[in-house]
Amino acid sequence: MPSSLLVRLFPETLLDFTSINTTVSNSIKLILAQHVESHSFTTCDFIVRTHAGTGNTVGAGITLALNLVLDGYAFDDPSTQFFGTGTLASVNLVAAAAPTIAVTNVASGLGRHLAAQLSFSSSNGNTMPKVYVSADLLLKNGDPGSLMNGPNSYAGYRIQ
Repeated sequence: MPSSLLVRLFPETLLDFTSINTTVSNSIKLILAQHVESHSFTTCDFIVRTHAGTGNTVGAGITLALNLVLDGYAFDDPSTQFFGTGTLASVNLVAAAAPTIAVTNVASGLGRHLAAQLSFSSSNGNTMPKVYVSADLLLKNGDPGSLMNGPNSYAGYRIQ
């Protein structure tokens, strides 16, 4: 019988871009969680919360999104990052005033590992964002007992 597994990608975390130079255009991609095993599941829910933290600011013209992407991590080549170019799910972090929750269903194509990638871009002169975010992944229709518990770097764990 298929079951599910709730994985905490990262707890409430401050994403603060206020110290970035506002006189130039910026584009940044950061991996916030990686090597999340998903091979024995067929679907998932990507759950993203924006918290009502002190000083949340998001200026006009800002793109700030948390994306669920494929992670092709290889145990025999751990120093190389193989992140997929396609996005399985995306949550816009500037769409509504906090607190909010967004649940995005991914119906197929999970692959062996998943990663949470933050994408940020701004134009010249924008007010840089500061937002509190947390994320979970509900892996569904699979067998949690078949996961390999390989090295990962989500939820504060470090790869050894």
